[in-house]
Amino acid sequence: PEIIEQTNAAITKVIEEYRGRKGELLDQFARVYALRFTMEELQAIVTFYESPTGQKLAQANSEINTDLQRVMQVFSNNLKREFFAKVRAELKAQNIEI
Repeated sequence: PEIIEQTNAAITKVIEEYRGRKGELLDQFARVYALRFTMEELQAIVTFYESPTGQKLAQANSEINTDLQRVMQVFSNNLKREFFAKVRAELKAQNIEI
């Protein structure tokens, strides 16, 4: 029990330290965007995300990304099967059986 309390206290302390570093991460994000967009473009992006459509996109992004990953996985799996079937057919046309 004693070590559990000490461990929980240590974890809480370290988590608080990391929470204080959130600004560092946001600064790095800002640099990434600043390299690719002008201030005018960034303002247009902000304006979009403040709009109802932008807010809807922001709220749906996580689910959309999950759905897109599933679509990509299915597509990739189908493409692999199709690719190897075509390679086998090409080899078979050359009288090579695998």
